[in-house]
Amino acid sequence: MTRIVVADDEAIIAESTADLLRASGHDVEIVGRVPDILPTLLRHRAEVLLQDVRMPGMDLDVHLAAVRSRPELRGLRIVLFTATVAVEGLRDHRLIDAFIAKPFDPAELLALVAPS
Repeated sequence: MTRIVVADDEAIIAESTADLLRASGHDVEIVGRVPDILPTLLRHRAEVLLQDVRMPGMDLDVHLAAVRSRPELRGLRIVLFTATVAVEGLRDHRLIDAFIAKPFDPAELLALVAPS
């Protein structure tokens, strides 16, 4: 079981993704607002953050730097997902561990969040 935070402002996507992850035995929290992501990661003791690239009010680089700066989250794996941004452009992003395009293949997503 992996503790995962799913961050997406589109509730239907967040819920369906969380349902898939829970059905595979993971412990999942959902966050729909950027200001709630960091506190939820800390409270949930998350191992994986699965986050949409575009959320209202978020500067992605500033947000990711803030998450990465927390010593309590040192082992956190960050997986970004998106339907609107060219996924290839994320390949070299220094603050993420992986990315996946929406709609994603469930097996691919489960492989990305599996314990390393």
